Amino acid sequence: MNKNNYFFTSISLIALIIIGLSGCGGSTTGTGAGLPEPNDADYTGYLAEVESDAQLESFVTNSVQQSVINLVKADPVFSETESTRDTAEVDLTSEGLSNDSLSSDDQTFSQTTLIEQGVDEMDLVKFDGNTIFQRCIHPKTGIHSVRLLRANDNATTTIINTLDVNTTNTDIIDGLYLYQEEGMLILVVISLNFQYTYYDCPEDTACISLYGFSQQSSYKVSRFNVSDTENPILLGEKNFSGSLNQTRRIKNKLYTVSGLSFVSAYTSDNGRRPEDISVSDIIPKVVDEQNREQDWFSSTACYVPENVTTTGFQLYMTVITSTDLNTGNYTANCFVGYANDFYASTNAMYFTESVWQDNLTRIHQFDFTDTGVSYAGSGSVIGYLSGSSASSFKMSEYNGYLRVLSSKRDNFGFIEPAFVDTAESDLDLTSEAAIVEVAGADHYLTVLQKVEGRKELQVVSRIPNENATKVIGKPGEDVFAVRFLGDTAYVVTFLQTDPFYTIDISDPEFPLVRGELEIPGFSSLLFPINDDYVMGIGQENGLKIDVYDVTDLDNPTRHDQYAFGQFFYSPALYDHRSISFLYNSEAETMRFAFPTQSYASETSMASSGLQLFEINGATGDIKSKGSLTTESNTSLSREWWNVYDARSIIDGDTIHYVTPRPVYSSSWDDLTEISVSE
Repeated sequence: MNKNNYFFTSISLIALIIIGLSGCGGSTTGTGAGLPEPNDADYTGYLAEVESDAQLESFVTNSVQQSVINLVKADPVFSETESTRDTAEVDLTSEGLSNDSLSSDDQTFSQTTLIEQGVDEMDLVKFDGNTIFQRCIHPKTGIHSVRLLRANDNATTTIINTLDVNTTNTDIIDGLYLYQEEGMLILVVISLNFQYTYYDCPEDTACISLYGFSQQSSYKVSRFNVSDTENPILLGEKNFSGSLNQTRRIKNKLYTVSGLSFVSAYTSDNGRRPEDISVSDIIPKVVDEQNREQDWFSSTACYVPENVTTTGFQLYMTVITSTDLNTGNYTANCFVGYANDFYASTNAMYFTESVWQDNLTRIHQFDFTDTGVSYAGSGSVIGYLSGSSASSFKMSEYNGYLRVLSSKRDNFGFIEPAFVDTAESDLDLTSEAAIVEVAGADHYLTVLQKVEGRKELQVVSRIPNENATKVIGKPGEDVFAVRFLGDTAYVVTFLQTDPFYTIDISDPEFPLVRGELEIPGFSSLLFPINDDYVMGIGQENGLKIDVYDVTDLDNPTRHDQYAFGQFFYSPALYDHRSISFLYNSEAETMRFAFPTQSYASETSMASSGLQLFEINGATGDIKSKGSLTTESNTSLSREWWNVYDARSIIDGDTIHYVTPRPVYSSSWDDLTEISVSE
């Protein structure tokens, strides 16, 4: 599981603990869905804009009181840090600056592997073709910094500079973004400061003890002008309260998704009661690089469950902040609730909330605007999306449709529905796009579309259905991999064998399972090679790479395979950013690399390093180009755990293997000569 998904899951588990200990059978789902209390019976499933401070204060106050949790806040485990750095402010508001991103079809070097093209993701390493920007951890102090290394023409790197981002041993750098403007290269550093607070009960009070991220937790967005790598300029910093969950960049806009806990704001402290707390206690201030406080967002920028005045177990607010990377200006919106899963296209963000007792997931859409985001609508699908590394790939927006792969299964096993699904009962269930559940179906592919003039994501179609009865997966199988590529979906399920399914969505109203291939093992991540071939990374008595021939969707085949030894493992099984790709359309080849770790009874026999491969796009044949081994190579030996936070860069005919400290460089075609930058 990647770190960002872990945050969503952690919050979910905290909420579930509250439910279990309070003895109430309510829902913990994001925006009060699932009717957690009788007074929520009028909940429409949509969100409504907050009209005033008084409304938000009343909603949150009533919710905290209804939660029957009487908490006393203990001292946080760590103290909060403040940024006091002096900076040189630069005016970036002049005309003539472009919004072109670094991505291009003509790139000669690899970049961060993305879920959605055009939607950049935070990563530990960024590269602009000349300079490697690396999140670095000091081997003795553990303090994080950013190293800048020049990529030389002779397959070596030279350390240029190290950026101190004012972090302490309680702060971590979570990741980097790189954004190119005309005449300027901007590096964005996102760092975290966790305040993991214990809320305890006084001896004479009946209440619940609870661990959780407090509002004293924070994340920081730092912007540097790194056009001159020897003299970087700090453009500005902003400290935001709460726990950071997700980030994305689209052109010059950085979107951060974070959470604030009402438990933190409404704990008994110095005799204060929940009804005495104002909006200023709910919405913290933003602190800049000179320790100046600024407003973050207003109550009227928030949304609450429609037709609901209180929800007893929803003590969490999700905040979506949009920062203009040119100017540093930001806007923010929020909704009461947390998200189990998240997806961003170039048009909108989608947040999911699991409605456990109803066996469905509600999806909320927020459209991107010129200034931030705006709530567009909500819809629902059968089952859940969470529970595997495939979660990040289970939603896809294409040509105005949202496609979702969901399962009637969570981490605890299959869940039978409490009642017949009537979420879309206004649709024509007699049509060929019937949406009623199908006996024996555990996994569903649902197509939704925003209804013009209404805040509704309407189900257009769902398979299987009464007319298209072919199910996805055999009984008891989990979904291990999903990939939507254009108007086709590829799904891998697994229990004892690996059924690889091809699904035709070219007609969104009538999707169809076209083909099925059964082979041993499973794939956990799928990647496109071209229109004819798809690559899967998974396991079958050890780590493996499969190449699927999908030229005939009705009869997919496994064209080629590369199998590692039995004890090999790779973070590429669950983290798509661990893999780097470089396509050469002229030569019809695809190069890719990812780190591996092998285990053995004898430590001296274990090895770790970077694996290099090429795939012939015309024939689909896979070829190993060798490995850049570090652990079993005496001259390059480093800690084995480096593989888990390692990245690689394919720069033409040069390969760079970037671990948390050393950077190894070599020629792609000759790995005998390896350069190391400590």
